[in-house]
Amino acid sequence: MTPIISMTTIPSRVGKIAPALESLVAQGLQVHVYLPEYCARTGEYMHEAWHVLAKYAGTGVHVRMVPDVGPATKLLYALAEGHDAIITADDDVCYGDGWAQGLIEAAEQNPGSVVCYRGRVVPKGSKRYKESRIIEAPKKLTPCHIVTGVHGALYRSSFFGDSLRRECYETPMNDDIVFSAHLERRGIPRLVIPQRCTIHRTDCQKVDRLGDPNNGHGGNDYVMYRWWPDNCGAVKSIKGMK
Repeated sequence: MTPIISMTTIPSRVGKIAPALESLVAQGLQVHVYLPEYCARTGEYMHEAWHVLAKYAGTGVHVRMVPDVGPATKLLYALAEGHDAIITADDDVCYGDGWAQGLIEAAEQNPGSVVCYRGRVVPKGSKRYKESRIIEAPKKLTPCHIVTGVHGALYRSSFFGDSLRRECYETPMNDDIVFSAHLERRGIPRLVIPQRCTIHRTDCQKVDRLGDPNNGHGGNDYVMYRWWPDNCGAVKSIKGMK
């Protein structure tokens, strides 16, 4: 399996993504950067992108200018271009050596599941994001409900249906819950792998903190109520997990 790594950013951050981007290039895979031509979330146009990213020509970085679909931009356009295996990454994080390889190995051993370094489990019957608990570096491969995308995840194109784009357009400030709810409805397991993911936040995170409406103003709970299946129960051990 040879996935691509996919990321997106916003106009106010593009000048600060170099540390994150260089950590992705160091993984030895093709990196696809999907940039919003106009960012509806901030009301800005992507003017300086080509100047900032020109130095990465020939390093395996592929830049696309696309219509904005919020943070889901990084996955939706990679799927639209026909990529089968996609590792998603954030623009404000440096990823350590072996980060991508850990996901690849886990995905090859568990081909019917999304694999990630960090996830959340929601109590049975709950649709409150704040009631979920984090799973990270478990002793063994562990199922979760919600993939925490900032640490990285590996998806396969066959896991998603045609409704994903509509769901992302309807809740454009969120991606982790939208993706995970979609996968839950389709019966696709999400697994947290035992390896610990080494990441470091960059100064980029201080610019236009787009996660604040989700984390501090009820946005995550709104998306949970909008998309999370009513019959979702406790996560269960998955037969054949390795």
